[in-house]
Amino acid sequence: MKWQQFERSMVRFAGLQGASVRLLDGTEIPLIGLGTYGLWDQKDVDVAIDAALSSGYRLFDTANYYRNEKELGNAFKKLLPKHNLKREDIFIVTKANIRSPNVEDNAMAMVEHSIQALQTNYIDLLLVHYPKDWGTSDKNAKNPEHRMRIYRVFEQYKDNGSLRSIGVSNYESRHIDELWDTVKHRPTVNQCEFHPHLTRPNLSAYCKQKNIFFQAHTPLGANSSSLYKDPLIVSTAKKHKATIPQILLAFSYQQGVGIIPKSKNPERISSNVDFLNVNLSQEEVTQLNALNKEKRYSDCDGKRLANRLLFETSAGYALFRLADESVLQRVDDIWNEFASGENKTLQLVSFKKYKTIAEAVASATALSDGKLDKTLKRYLKKSITDPMEKLAVDDTQIGKLIKNAMDIKCLHNSAISELMRSIRANVGEFLGDETTQELNAMRLGVAHSIGRYKVKFNPEKIDTMIVQAVSLLDDLDKELNNYVMRCREWYGWHFPELGKLLTDAQAYAKCVKAIGMKQNALAADLSAILPEELAERVRQEAEISMGTDISELDLVHIVELCDQIIELAQYRAQLHEYLKNRMNALAPNLTVLLGELIGARLVSKAGSLMALAKCPASTVQILGAEKALFRALKTKKDTPKYGIIYHAQLVTQSGQKSKGKIARKLAAKVSLSTRVDALCDESLGNQHGIDARAYIEQAIKEADSRGGAKKQRFSGVKQAPKGAYTFKKEVHHYDAKYDMTIKKETEQTEEQQEHQQPEKAKKAVKRPREEEEEGEEAVQQQQREKGQKKKAKKSGGMEEPIGEEGEEEEQQSPTKKKKSKG
Repeated sequence: MKWQQFERSMVRFAGLQGASVRLLDGTEIPLIGLGTYGLWDQKDVDVAIDAALSSGYRLFDTANYYRNEKELGNAFKKLLPKHNLKREDIFIVTKANIRSPNVEDNAMAMVEHSIQALQTNYIDLLLVHYPKDWGTSDKNAKNPEHRMRIYRVFEQYKDNGSLRSIGVSNYESRHIDELWDTVKHRPTVNQCEFHPHLTRPNLSAYCKQKNIFFQAHTPLGANSSSLYKDPLIVSTAKKHKATIPQILLAFSYQQGVGIIPKSKNPERISSNVDFLNVNLSQEEVTQLNALNKEKRYSDCDGKRLANRLLFETSAGYALFRLADESVLQRVDDIWNEFASGENKTLQLVSFKKYKTIAEAVASATALSDGKLDKTLKRYLKKSITDPMEKLAVDDTQIGKLIKNAMDIKCLHNSAISELMRSIRANVGEFLGDETTQELNAMRLGVAHSIGRYKVKFNPEKIDTMIVQAVSLLDDLDKELNNYVMRCREWYGWHFPELGKLLTDAQAYAKCVKAIGMKQNALAADLSAILPEELAERVRQEAEISMGTDISELDLVHIVELCDQIIELAQYRAQLHEYLKNRMNALAPNLTVLLGELIGARLVSKAGSLMALAKCPASTVQILGAEKALFRALKTKKDTPKYGIIYHAQLVTQSGQKSKGKIARKLAAKVSLSTRVDALCDESLGNQHGIDARAYIEQAIKEADSRGGAKKQRFSGVKQAPKGAYTFKKEVHHYDAKYDMTIKKETEQTEEQQEHQQPEKAKKAVKRPREEEEEGEEAVQQQQREKGQKKKAKKSGGMEEPIGEEGEEEEQQSPTKKKKSKG
């Protein structure tokens, strides 16, 4: 299984663990290296490099995309002398990716940056990170051209001595074929993902045929649980008394594949090298190769995931680095990694803390309104400088805002949501100084502030309190009325005359409590309850009362009931005062128009002041009469004109005929006043309500005055409009000779006729009409109508009765019959 074409030696690198091989161009490369992706903090880099040098690692793999070349250069400069090593004793691998459209310029900038950041004169191996620009599709027709253009730039650096060898990363065989016969320096290394679940047999065979060194990134499968829990791998580890990472590394190494496991844990770095003590048999290697599922655990398809994560808190913004982008493809493993207590996924880069609560509220409000606040914009502009980086966000809307405003690519999916949930559960550990309790307090404060901002909160304007208060007031009225009726009926058996003298419920209850037995009325002090004259009448009535006697036990319960009445009456007065104050604060204009009780009932019926403000005037007018409205609609009868608004003072004081009109006008003004109360940012007082009330009062006066004038002008006949036409004025007197009665066609007895004659005579007598002025045409029309009526009456009067009475008449006077026939 070992690749014989590569000559192994252990001469080139001092203190090297494992072997090295000679590449196609003669460059020697160690088989074992350390991957540095996820090492960003200088302290972590120093610890990892120190442990790796101590353990015999001599190859270090980085990339321009990793953003840690400067930290690696600092570590090499500091740690190589410590381990008595020189620059020639280590092998540095870095990568540069294609960036279109200026491929050459971008490639040169990346190579120059790598050389300067690593603080070296040359790079041992430079790889093309991926066979296409991450921002383009795999089917882009320009991809082959871009691959060739960046490779030509690498060749220029190799020719001037800045590079010792050129290779590729994540290339397939078809990509290498494009370069093989056209380039000056053929690729010597192809770095791809390799492990038992992804053995790439065709690609590895192709590289073997071309003498291209096959190097494995992600040889541990990104610590995937599906790989680590594979029964064959677990049993093999137990058999050799080794760890699962050691078995995986031995599997690749014994097949001549270069390995670059990554870790920042010194113990893990040292432990990984011990795989050299594991010797897998040929049968075991074959069995492990048979596990191939073509399963990728890292982003090797060109669809770049996110390497930065933006996390929003009530205290500020936190920016994290993703140690491994492939974690976003393994949703199930995210929570397990956090639960295990070993967080290898995230590293806090920076935390932008809000200076004040106002800044936090402004930031959250801007985001909720679809705007990017200045604090976040400045923070991202300072923290993310590479336009190729992708930012993981918890909300797609925020991602769109950031992309549109700053041209930063953002990503959101279910894995990111799960990752955010994990961060939220462990946020206290990440932010350090900000404890969980402090964050909760800040979260509560910001939430309250945002809530007040959203609803424009005013402690004096709580319509829910109005709804509850007016409902309780109505309930108190009913309950108080029941108590008073019961008290009057109960005590009335003993002193019935008192109920007729006192109509006020509270005064009645106080008198009952003060008097007790009616025999004590003379001695009772009623001066604080009643006027002197009324108190004297009570005493007089008590002396001559016709009520029955009651026992002391009866009186005890009556007095207790009176106490309840007095207490309820006092509380009702307090509640009414509270409601009045609340209504003046909540809806001053509505209160001026309708009063606090009617206004509060409208608010209660609508549900809230805002709901009432949204109602049209027609709805406000019939609020409270819904049952009557639907009943009228169902029976197709006239709908009600009023609801609760009927009890308003402005409606009740108007005339009966103008109540409907006034109610409509009042409802319109109520609708406008309610909107002023509900929607105005700053209180305008009750001036709008005062003006509206003055308008309604003036409308009532005009309606009453117009109604009286119409009654005075009415004469029974509609007068012709003046100036419409000219006519002659004539005076006519009413002629009574045209009065007559019409005989009924039904049979009547003589007694009925005699009884009805006086009534008919009364109806026939009419008062002579007053003199009236009419036009000549109107007079002629009236005479024609009277002539037609006269003819109709005469024709009706000539009809003879039919029946038994007519037969008797024929028998008694046959001569008349003959005359009629003639």
